Amino acid sequence: MELTLVVIVGVISIVVVAAFSQRLGLAAPLSLVIVGIGLSFVPGVPHPDIAPELVLAGVLPPLLYSSAVTMPVVDFRRNLKPISGLAVLLVVVTTLGAGCLFHWLLPGIGWPVAFALGAVVSPTDAIAATSVGRKLGLPHRLLTVLEGEGLVNDASALVLLRSATAAIAGTVSVWLVAGQFFYAVVIAVGVGIGVGVINVRVRALLKDPVLNTAISFVIPFIAYLPAEELDASGVLSVVVAGIVAGHLGPKHLRAEDRITEATNWRTLAFLLENATFLLMGLNVESLVDEAAGHEMGVGWVIVIGLLASALVIVARMVFTAPLVATMRREQRRAEKVQPVLKQIRGRLTELDERGKLSDRKKKHLHRRFTRASADVDFRLNETLGWRGGVVLAWSGMRGAITVAAAQTLPQHTPLRPQLILIAFVVATTTLLLQGLTLPTVIRLVKVPGDDPGQQREEYRRLLGELTEAAADVLNDPDLVDSDGRAYESEVIEKVRTDARVPDGKGDSEERHTPAGDVRRREQYLRLRLRVLKAESDRLIRNRSVGVYSSDTLSLAQRMIDVDTARLEQLAEGIASDLRATAVGVRHRPVRVDGRGGQPHPARHDGDPQSHDAQRLGRHRAAADEPDDHHDRADPRVPGPAGVTAARLPGRDHETGDRDEQEGQRPESEVEHAVDGGGGGLGAGREARHRIRREDATADEAQAVAADQPARPDRGAGAAQGAREPDRGRDRHQPAQDEVGLLDPAEVAEHEQAQRVPREVEALAGERQHDAHDEVEATGDHAPAEQGPGHRRRGVEGRFRRGVVHRRSSSLDNYCTNQCSITRMSALVH
Repeated sequence: MELTLVVIVGVISIVVVAAFSQRLGLAAPLSLVIVGIGLSFVPGVPHPDIAPELVLAGVLPPLLYSSAVTMPVVDFRRNLKPISGLAVLLVVVTTLGAGCLFHWLLPGIGWPVAFALGAVVSPTDAIAATSVGRKLGLPHRLLTVLEGEGLVNDASALVLLRSATAAIAGTVSVWLVAGQFFYAVVIAVGVGIGVGVINVRVRALLKDPVLNTAISFVIPFIAYLPAEELDASGVLSVVVAGIVAGHLGPKHLRAEDRITEATNWRTLAFLLENATFLLMGLNVESLVDEAAGHEMGVGWVIVIGLLASALVIVARMVFTAPLVATMRREQRRAEKVQPVLKQIRGRLTELDERGKLSDRKKKHLHRRFTRASADVDFRLNETLGWRGGVVLAWSGMRGAITVAAAQTLPQHTPLRPQLILIAFVVATTTLLLQGLTLPTVIRLVKVPGDDPGQQREEYRRLLGELTEAAADVLNDPDLVDSDGRAYESEVIEKVRTDARVPDGKGDSEERHTPAGDVRRREQYLRLRLRVLKAESDRLIRNRSVGVYSSDTLSLAQRMIDVDTARLEQLAEGIASDLRATAVGVRHRPVRVDGRGGQPHPARHDGDPQSHDAQRLGRHRAAADEPDDHHDRADPRVPGPAGVTAARLPGRDHETGDRDEQEGQRPESEVEHAVDGGGGGLGAGREARHRIRREDATADEAQAVAADQPARPDRGAGAAQGAREPDRGRDRHQPAQDEVGLLDPAEVAEHEQAQRVPREVEALAGERQHDAHDEVEATGDHAPAEQGPGHRRRGVEGRFRRGVVHRRSSSLDNYCTNQCSITRMSALVH
């Protein structure tokens, strides 16, 4: 109970402090450290005793993985030199310098312990720096260098800490440390690549975003544990696995999976990283108490910590100056490479004109040339300068990982409580001093950010390429649907229109659905998804060569993902609706009354739907008898006895609640429509006579037959039965609404019959045959050959829990019918 209360209070505190920090313009980690330090000295506030191994092995892997997934491979490759310099060389330099300082100020600890403490204070935490930098508009390259450093330097520091800790118990040579470092890096990279690839491949097989995201939560630990068992860097393995997964994800994972994963990981990373800073502040009082029992005194320990803080800050400044100079030298080198690239381009053009290059070779050379040109343009345009160097030098804040790493020192280490407190002082001093003053430094040096106008122009150029990819699909002369049929011209033009709105504006149900029948709806969805897939493939190719910035590519990828996920949900909803209809039709239990061969839905004990069937049966019995031969079912032609008033128990289980929410009529209205109010011909018979008095012209009959084709194996009566309801639907809509004569989604039944088993195909024809002849007298004139026990597969009516299940019969009605729009809105949102 106490642990649960602590977790609840902690989460609420994190959210509240983070919300106030946004209003104050502060980074949330800074505010949480300050709040934690204040609460640690308040009597009665619990001090959570969390093992440091839990932080390093339980919190650090998911934090690094969440950051690595969002790191573009192209950006990491282009900034590999500054990232490796800060994350490896600077860590080694800081470890050596701080180790010498600690050995001088604390002579009794020995060199291995001094270097171990130096490795503890060497890695930086870029969370606070990047959060402040994004708010103040730092250039993208500077943020990439800071994030990349934060991903890799933890691995470097922990490898050095492991070597120094091993040296405490024995002797370790410099060459042995170097060999261990090289081994740890190579094995970690191999494990990370393998886990990253397998991760994406396995998750691509899962079609449920919940299961997909659940698997992603354990990937950091799957990458961490094997590397640690092999005495490699588990942290580096996690980083590599995250980068590989982020790079392969857009190509292999569904858009909905990636959207869900990103949202959940952002939430998890927010809680974990801020919880570590809050715990860091809460531990200060206990650390002071542990260090106070030694004769050295807390004051001298704090002084050593302040001196070490100054050392790491100065060391970073000194190291950053030549690093920035190296980056400027690369810029000048890129200027010299430009003329060479122009010569290479001319040479490639000449070879292509002579026909000496195969298509495969030409594509390969063009890809390499484009990548090299993009890298040169990047070095020319994305520069840091001395202003960016100042910000980079002042962004060396330490974090909670420093404190957790210090607590992993062996218990027999001399002055262990004092060493942990020194590490805490270094982390707190750099975090508060540099973190609180970093916004002022950025404003004073006036670091130029990315040009918004250039970003907009780049985004427009990218959208132009995506439009070209869509045009390549739509203009393909061999463009056919997945079933081999050609796309209708209306569908192609609708997709062409929507593809010209790349920013997603106007994405409503009307925009997503062209006017027409179910086939055109399904064709539209499949073709639109096909176009989005082509745009995504073009985006992936552009990302691999680095022509556009990662921010622009990410924005376009999110746009495509949102549209793709929305259309996939809509398509899955329509498909599941059709499957549910087929399942309900196949499994309807029907019994035949031996008194007249009249089929009735099977009654089950305790099933409230059986009472509804009895009540409907009484209304059927009260209906008027047919007055001519045309009102009777022809026993030679299979008829849909029960097409309107029979029930669908199997279907009710799945869609009954949804049907009740779609504004359907209550049961009283249904009964009134069936029995005609208790007198006369009845509403159903009167509407039927009015329909038959209308003589359709030959052209109209041909158009109706084209829209609702009759089955070749049916007789003339079946074809006539298929045409007459259509005339009634077109000419007497009020009468149709009154009686509820529409057979639900007749067009959908035709399309569905091509996909479901033959039994359902035959059923689709039965549903069309003389539906109007069986409105209020279901089964009164059943075929004579139906005896007791015969299991009829006729379509059941739409009386479900006292409501009429009505669907529009064409795509035009689909777009205007309130029930269908409600269902589409639920699927889209």
